[in-house]
Amino acid sequence: MKLTKLVALVLVTTSVGSGAVLSNPMIGQAKRRPKTTIKTFPKAIRGKWYARYYKMAGKPYYHEIKFTPKTASWKLNVGTNLVKQPLHAHKLPFHGSKTSQHQWVYAINAHDGTNVQNWNSTITLPMAGYWRTRTKKYKGHKIKTLQRFNPKTKKASDVYYPSKKIASYYHK
Repeated sequence: MKLTKLVALVLVTTSVGSGAVLSNPMIGQAKRRPKTTIKTFPKAIRGKWYARYYKMAGKPYYHEIKFTPKTASWKLNVGTNLVKQPLHAHKLPFHGSKTSQHQWVYAINAHDGTNVQNWNSTITLPMAGYWRTRTKKYKGHKIKTLQRFNPKTKKASDVYYPSKKIASYYHK
């Protein structure tokens, strides 16, 4: 009698325990991939960012990038206006269109940053690439910087700063 109760108890505990393990959706699954590109840019990279201070004919010029929730804008060299490119979401996998909407961009959260790409895959975009934010010391204070980086090496190729004054300090 005691032996049958013991066997029954062991069977119940193992079946309940294995059922709980098998019914848990997080065990044995890889990280879920997103089904669409992002609909808004992350709050961490939003704002105006400046880099590459230089002077031509005594006038200072900066490269400028601006991220809003739904647009990405950029100005390079001696340009006077920001070029706006609206952000659009699409189902994944998406590698860009070859014919439509030259000014649209799409973005994916990946590799410790945000991958921004041009909607039209036949055109190169100056701000295309992987972007992330990092902190840096400026005159004893921590400031947030925006970096374009290589996802394989994790090294930054361009660094943008939150103000023209800080950009001119680092790019003398």
